Amino acid sequence: MSTAAHPAYRPDIDGLRAFAVLAVVGFHAFPGLFPGGFVGVDIFFVISGYLITGIILKGREQGDFSYLGFYARRIRRIFPSLLLVLAATLVAGYFLLLADEYKQLAGHQIAGTLFYANWAFWREAGYFDVSAELKPLLHLWSLGVEEQFYLLWPLLLALLLRRPRQLGGAILALLILSFAANLAGLQQYPSATFFLPHSRFWELLAGAWLASRGPVPAPARPGLAWLGLALLLAGVFLLDRDMAFPGYAALLPVLGAAGLIAAGPGTAPNRLLGRQPWVFLGLISYPLYLWHWPLLSFPRILAGGEPDWALRLAAVLLAVLLAWLSYRYWERWLRFHPWRRLPLALLGAGLLLALAALYVKHEDGIAGRAGFAREAQQMFAPTRWETKGCKARFGIQEGHCLALTPEAGNLVFVLGDSHARALAQGFPALARNQDAPLGWVSLGQSGCLPFKGLQRLDRGENKECPPPVDRALELVTNDPASQIVVISARYAIYHSGQGFGANEHYQVQLHFEAPGQPPIDSNPEAFQAGLRATLTLLRQHGKQVVFMQQVPELGFSPRRCAGRPLSLGADPERCQVPRAQVEQRQAGYRQAVARVLQDFPEVRVFDPLEYLCDQENCYARKDGQLLYRDDDHLNRRGAEFILGRLQASLSAPSAGSPR
Repeated sequence: MSTAAHPAYRPDIDGLRAFAVLAVVGFHAFPGLFPGGFVGVDIFFVISGYLITGIILKGREQGDFSYLGFYARRIRRIFPSLLLVLAATLVAGYFLLLADEYKQLAGHQIAGTLFYANWAFWREAGYFDVSAELKPLLHLWSLGVEEQFYLLWPLLLALLLRRPRQLGGAILALLILSFAANLAGLQQYPSATFFLPHSRFWELLAGAWLASRGPVPAPARPGLAWLGLALLLAGVFLLDRDMAFPGYAALLPVLGAAGLIAAGPGTAPNRLLGRQPWVFLGLISYPLYLWHWPLLSFPRILAGGEPDWALRLAAVLLAVLLAWLSYRYWERWLRFHPWRRLPLALLGAGLLLALAALYVKHEDGIAGRAGFAREAQQMFAPTRWETKGCKARFGIQEGHCLALTPEAGNLVFVLGDSHARALAQGFPALARNQDAPLGWVSLGQSGCLPFKGLQRLDRGENKECPPPVDRALELVTNDPASQIVVISARYAIYHSGQGFGANEHYQVQLHFEAPGQPPIDSNPEAFQAGLRATLTLLRQHGKQVVFMQQVPELGFSPRRCAGRPLSLGADPERCQVPRAQVEQRQAGYRQAVARVLQDFPEVRVFDPLEYLCDQENCYARKDGQLLYRDDDHLNRRGAEFILGRLQASLSAPSAGSPR
């Protein structure tokens, strides 16, 4: 068995760690300056795979490797700073976060402590969505991937070492399989491909393969080092969050890091990385990675948006200070402490932290904490309910099915995306406020316009919108109880293809197909074609259609309107957006709708702007009540408020549309 030289310490690898952590911190604090800085995580993966495999191989060569010793060293290395940051984050959350935020944080802390954070965040959302920035422990997903690798790799490596001559080839085969899984899943399952270990292990295996090989021939080392450095710089400055990742793009940081490691410490780039202050930053890179994200995330939460650059810079500098203090006076002390039972004690401390977080989660975020407005503790958590029997009654398998008295003789169907689902929060109030209640049903799929023939192909990925949308339209057109059909969605993002506010980087691509018509890939044209096809279908079946215009997008989090002990300049009284800005954002889709509705004069239009806006502003708070859950979805109070006005318009004796 031939292994690469594995000295006890290589300062250039600490310098490479410094490059990686600065890239990540720079991206999170100043994404405009470091658009691809997230690749620092991939660099860490390669380093970890290289060092861990080298440690195992060296221990086996010397005959002193033990699994208990290996995992004890891992606990001493990982747990001290991790537990410190987790404890500080849980305490800070008690004083700063609203109940639903604190409950979510507690769930994330449990996942982080037990090293399945990547699975937990995969189930919730993607890494780059706006809500990701409001999760103070999101960065622990990468630690989960590494720890899952550490659990499996020593055992798997022992099996591979039964044929030591084939070790490099076996590792390379596993690497190729994992990379293939990465490529295969990127389009259809982007979040899973980003977070889950099967599609990320190839990056750690790249480092493992290096550790299994002999040294690179001396003449090739300088060129390999310079190429590696160029690939890393290209990854940081040429990639961005809108690209499909990891995929082929991840080859830049992985091959770059592998090139620098393989070149050895003697080349010019590696000698540079082996100097101060790179080595210093590399030594504190682990606690710096742990500290930086909560210190950037909490200000975003408290400010209700992106803090100014000075505050973000201060957060970064504080993270560096805390990282150095953690490393110098806590991590090193515990890591090299002679007490043999220290790993068990650290595991016990982690369990206690997990139990504390479990209590917070069980108590729904401890909503009764002093210093928080009672309203703020109630208005942001989404109402999660699904009337028993709704999906069974209508045969729904995909999407949402929310209903109030679905057995009623006359049903109002609300078709749409997550905006339609948000409206359903107001259904119970309708039952209390009308003498002869109609049945109300909300059907649809989040992220999908309720238009016939439309697909979403963001980044080439099919969002699978047609099946749930077609099923909903089929139910509406064939159910004799359906009298009124309300269409509700976040139209502006589909028509323009562009996100708004904090998630303005988000892009949507529509595709329209219908028998006998050429396919359409232009968002505005596909939007109109889909709306026309849908209205034609509903008119053919004699349905009364109400087109509900989009509620205003705020462009900020309404959480800044909530009463907190600390708000970082957020003003609860300035919970508004200029109406001109809302109208400008909605102008494109409204013009498209108006053109289509010229051919459907019987369609009624309901406009929430009449009730949420005056001539100057649109409001997230009305009559002292918060109406929004996030920057574009109504909360329960908002849904009740708007549905009450919609109900009144439907009850009006005139058939004229309130356009």
